[in-house]
Amino acid sequence: KGAQNSSYIPIELCFVEEWQIVDRSLMSTEQNAEKSKRSILLPEVRFNKTMTIAAERNFNNDPYLKHLSMTIDTSEMVQVKGRVLEPPNIVYRNNRIVSVTIGKWLMKGNLLQQTTRVHKWEMILVKDGKREPGHMDMQKLDEFCNMLPETTRRYGIQMNPRFDTKIISPHQIRQCIYDLHANGGEFGLFVLIGDCPESYQTIKRCALQEFGIITLCCDLGSIRKQNNPGKLNAYIENIAQKMNARLGGINSTVSFKKIFVDQPKTNGDVFMFIGADVSHVVVSERKPSIAAVVASVSPTSTQYICRSSEQRPLKDKKYSLEVIKDFQPMTRDLLHVFVQTNKQYPTKIVVYRDGVDEGHFQKLLDNEVQALKNACIEVYGNRPLPKITFVVIKKSHNTRFFAPNGQRITNMAAGTVIDTTIVHPRQFDFYLNSHAGALGTNVCSYYHVLYNEIEFTSDELQQLTFWLCHTDVRCTKAVKCPAAARYAHTVAYHSRYFEKEPYQSSSSSSSQHQSNRDTSGQDEDDLTLEDIKSNLIMVNKNVKNMMWFT
Repeated sequence: KGAQNSSYIPIELCFVEEWQIVDRSLMSTEQNAEKSKRSILLPEVRFNKTMTIAAERNFNNDPYLKHLSMTIDTSEMVQVKGRVLEPPNIVYRNNRIVSVTIGKWLMKGNLLQQTTRVHKWEMILVKDGKREPGHMDMQKLDEFCNMLPETTRRYGIQMNPRFDTKIISPHQIRQCIYDLHANGGEFGLFVLIGDCPESYQTIKRCALQEFGIITLCCDLGSIRKQNNPGKLNAYIENIAQKMNARLGGINSTVSFKKIFVDQPKTNGDVFMFIGADVSHVVVSERKPSIAAVVASVSPTSTQYICRSSEQRPLKDKKYSLEVIKDFQPMTRDLLHVFVQTNKQYPTKIVVYRDGVDEGHFQKLLDNEVQALKNACIEVYGNRPLPKITFVVIKKSHNTRFFAPNGQRITNMAAGTVIDTTIVHPRQFDFYLNSHAGALGTNVCSYYHVLYNEIEFTSDELQQLTFWLCHTDVRCTKAVKCPAAARYAHTVAYHSRYFEKEPYQSSSSSSSQHQSNRDTSGQDEDDLTLEDIKSNLIMVNKNVKNMMWFT
């Protein structure tokens, strides 16, 4: 027995059970990377394994299937027809157009469309407490520091080449950020030694909530891996894109007018794109769900802002609700910022809602769609209300597509859309493989349109969705789903580590009634918004309307 009343068993008496669920939070970055590497299956390998397993199961001799008069053809997979959509053109400064090839494009030789100037910034090296940075570490870091201002300048970002460099311990992070803010610093670049998630969380919490300053964190191990100037330059290019977006710049744009070139109904329309997601752990009073809503605030649909809140069950029960309780006040706030920024009201709003199962579709229609309409009524007053399209994205599913390529089996091409045979016969849904497969077998995203007041045709919405997958400011490639949905997922993840405070939502008037409800033994389908209490997650007003989450 130990001091905490723990039991200790000799390692030679222990054995590892097969098929245990591994807690990924206990694994190091290297272990997670190795696990992912070992679990990757190339399309051809996955295809052959699937066919082998289907043949070995001998389904047609199963007595239960015979009783149901069901037969399964295991000789071949279902063949479906797909279309490959045209990729967009990426526009940089001075209308320099770059073409997309196999889901990627090169930024080299182009200036970012709208850049920022950084007068005062610092480079802070955070030790992990286990070891000191060695000579080789400092040598590589010096090379990185010297290349950073020069490389970013090539893309139009004016970074002061004179900056301070500090080496601190984790317990000095808050004081370091305070000093940076007090001295008029605009940006802090933190380099972390080792796997130290606590330091990362402290940096984000102090910088974004307490002092309102933009930061960016790098891993010293990743910098060391860039073993030649070309790789290091590509690494810094990625940092430049993130930094420019966080500080209010615009990296590149995609023009959506071509999608509606034959549609006079879109002339003069102002689009607003919203992404929403709810992140869950084992939800309880101490570990709430995090709801995040992200919305575009620029006519180019490249600048976004976010709002987030936590959703806790009452009386420390363990259940979660997928519906965002404070969708109305959060979208109302986002609409206000859009109007203040653009001096005009959006005429069409497209919502991409991530991570919802079919059983919750009606709840979204009853709650979130209606909440957005109510928010528009509050903001627009007597003005014409915008039209709304509400799309659910499902990324976690078991459908896989394979493309025959001569004698080989490969991934589908980037931009492949499938909207026949295996989709709903009457409803509006489709599969879209927007990104090129770099490793393993691609998992494309499934889109289900719940509400289509804008009256998009299939071709219009599929093309719009595909082009929005090219607007993520963090990379020069098409991503798995529209940028707004990816940003919402990132905000929900990062907001878990922020301090919370009470949120006065429009639905909190029933708090007295909430506290008396007995939710014991309730099925999830019977839960309502009254069974959830919510708190707003606040960030400092200096960064509230900036893309700190990229």
